[in-house]
Amino acid sequence: MDKKTADFLEMLSNKYRHCDTYQDSGIIQSSMTTGETVKNKHHCTFNTFYVRPGRLSIHMWSNEDESQLVSSLVYNNGEVYAIREGASIPLMKCETLRDAISHVTAYRKNTADFFELAIPALLEREIRNSCGSRDFFDIHCFLLQELNSKFHLQKAVDTVLTDIWFRPDLSVHDVEVKYSIPREQVLESYRMARELPGRKEFDKVMREKSPGLYEDVDKTRAEQEEALTDLTSKSRRVYSHVLFDQDIDESVFDIPSE
Repeated sequence: MDKKTADFLEMLSNKYRHCDTYQDSGIIQSSMTTGETVKNKHHCTFNTFYVRPGRLSIHMWSNEDESQLVSSLVYNNGEVYAIREGASIPLMKCETLRDAISHVTAYRKNTADFFELAIPALLEREIRNSCGSRDFFDIHCFLLQELNSKFHLQKAVDTVLTDIWFRPDLSVHDVEVKYSIPREQVLESYRMARELPGRKEFDKVMREKSPGLYEDVDKTRAEQEEALTDLTSKSRRVYSHVLFDQDIDESVFDIPSE
């Protein structure tokens, strides 16, 4: 890591390390592209709240009419919960923040890029350990030129490219995450899905009942697999508000009764 980047990351760490509270809000736009076709384009909003030394709450909700349910996670002094308010999915106690964010995004249509945990990982050692993202700002990061009074940090690992822009006060402003999934990996995921016990058993029963129908199914699957290309995932989050050392309503850390 060059000295310029190292100095910037030290300033960034100090900014987040010494705040008493942190909160943000913004939007996430995500899409999956195969060839020239854009698929699974989605939009959601989020809020983050943190009070030192160990309380963190992240809320996400979709702006689509079909789902106004809020997905949340709450980290309260070492205990982590995943919550979907108003849904039939029960409150779930998780081992780590990363597990919790996986659960609250598993039923959503946006692609989770886990940057939700990169900023909280700056805040407190216990949270960093639970995030699994404690080394996000590491040797793979490079500080590029300052642009329009914003600091541009870039991280490239394998096929994942993350660009982050920080305001002059070091609050995060804009994040773009791009990664590609090779065609072979896409094919393997399709095949693994068909080998799941429930799916495999269902296919077996249906083949016995309607062998002619499944000839068409197999033909369609083969054509779909032949047409598959590499997938490209893109996610952009824009932070409209980032506030340090402001009063936070403690109710955002409440955990519903199980």
